[in-house]
Amino acid sequence: MGQCLCSWCVEARGKIRGHVPSWIGDWWLPEPQHPEPPASDLKGLAAYDQARDVGPRSSRRRARPGHARGSREGGGVMSVTPAWMVFDVESAGLSGEGFAVGWVVVARDGTEIDSGMRWCSLDLASGREAGISWVREHVMPALTAGDMGIELRSLVELRSEFWNEWAVQRARGALLAADVPWPVEANFLSACVRDNPRREALQPYPLIDIASVRLAVGLDPLETLPRAARELPAHNPLADARQSARLLVEAMAKQGATCP
Repeated sequence: MGQCLCSWCVEARGKIRGHVPSWIGDWWLPEPQHPEPPASDLKGLAAYDQARDVGPRSSRRRARPGHARGSREGGGVMSVTPAWMVFDVESAGLSGEGFAVGWVVVARDGTEIDSGMRWCSLDLASGREAGISWVREHVMPALTAGDMGIELRSLVELRSEFWNEWAVQRARGALLAADVPWPVEANFLSACVRDNPRREALQPYPLIDIASVRLAVGLDPLETLPRAARELPAHNPLADARQSARLLVEAMAKQGATCP
């Protein structure tokens, strides 16, 4: 049986995904039998992408002990309208491939609605040796010390899981944001689209640079700021995303700025 891609069904599945673990969703959502929707049907493309790109259960490694498995790790209330999906990527050096990604979805007031993290072995990512050595020394301890998320077996699956989450949050009205997204996050997004050209219709537009937002309201965009407990350790992509989201919300609130 195939999936219906009408807007009502797409919206219903999006809501259901907010309460169903992703491993159930992988089994429950069959391969669609419908033809690929046109580029103008963004909700249809999102559902089509989700059904086609999510990896089989056998390709996943188990979540680390104490970590909920599924697309709603954060345990947020999905009935709240998201304003931002803020993400952070760890890569094999500045110009290397991204091998870990964390994201947090927040409302206009900064309330965390959802969060997640996926990662692969650093050995799967290409990059310059000097950058990889730095990552092994500084990033890997933080990656395994903080929220460890779900480990996947391939970079393609890593990018697919992130993109599926972005498609859901985009359909719900969120804008994508990152702190200084060039080059790491920008390269990661480009790799997502290269994996699947259909994703061109769902690319973030605009991609919000949090540092630029802070500069626009008179804050130092490169200032090193203290972190809250949930924003530690540094270089853990979920912890970094949480700090970036807080800095974005604080900058938007300065001088009465509001989200779209």
